[in-house]
Amino acid sequence: MKKILCLTLLLLGALAHSSVFASENIATVDLEGALRASNYSLKQYKALKSDLNYQKLIAQIKQTRQSLDQLQKESETKSLTWSDEQKQAHQQKGQAVYTELSSLADQQTTTRRRLDASIQKELAPKVEMIVNQIIDEKKIGLLIKAQAVYFRTVEFDITEELVKKLNANE
Repeated sequence: MKKILCLTLLLLGALAHSSVFASENIATVDLEGALRASNYSLKQYKALKSDLNYQKLIAQIKQTRQSLDQLQKESETKSLTWSDEQKQAHQQKGQAVYTELSSLADQQTTTRRRLDASIQKELAPKVEMIVNQIIDEKKIGLLIKAQAVYFRTVEFDITEELVKKLNANE
């Protein structure tokens, strides 16, 4: 009786292992990466980079970084000869420039996040439809977000296929 029970458990384990974990039933996908790699997304980011207001913002960020670097170098070379008041004034000036840089960087981040949200809103229905098609075609029983997987091989990843089909649907 014990032998039959052990054999049954081994057989069930082998069947479960072979059917559930067969490579053709499991896949991974990087949805965010697919969105970023799509032609639509690339066009939107190209348009953003050519926008005059965005270019001005990037130029301001670059100029402000250079000002901050210059203040730091000046502090490194001259601070030993400065009075306490001069050091404090220089530190306040540096803090003001740093605050300006942080504000500009926040503007850039906000702009990029808005664009990302717009891209996702536009492409999400198409991505969902294509992913469902791929699931049906490949008979995928388990689709895992690529970022949640510690290790995977290329044959498990459907991201490239998703991007190709997404670009073909434009």
